[in-house]
Amino acid sequence: MKVNAKAELKYGEQALKYARLFGSTGLPTIRLNTPEWDAWRRYFVEHLGFLPHAMHRILNETGGGEMTVPVDRPEEFDASYAAAIELKRRLERRAS
Repeated sequence: MKVNAKAELKYGEQALKYARLFGSTGLPTIRLNTPEWDAWRRYFVEHLGFLPHAMHRILNETGGGEMTVPVDRPEEFDASYAAAIELKRRLERRAS
C-alpha cells in the first residue's frame, strides 16, 4: 500500500489535537507483531485507506521498531472507526 500524504497529514492533525486535548505525556507505542500493531494497521488500511510512513519504515526495517500512537486502541481515538467495528459485529451476528 502506498503512502497517502494528504490522508497521513489529516491523521497527524487529528492525533495532534487529541494529544493537546488529553495531554501528550506518556503516549503509547506499538511494536510490530503485537495485537496493538495489528489493530492500528487495520485502522489505517481498512478505515483510512493508507499506511503511515512510520509503519512502512518499520515493515521495511529502515525505521525504529516502534511507533507512537495517541491511544492503545484506534477505536478509542476515532469514533467513526468504533461505529464501523460495531456495525461489522452486528452484521456478523446476523449472518451466523
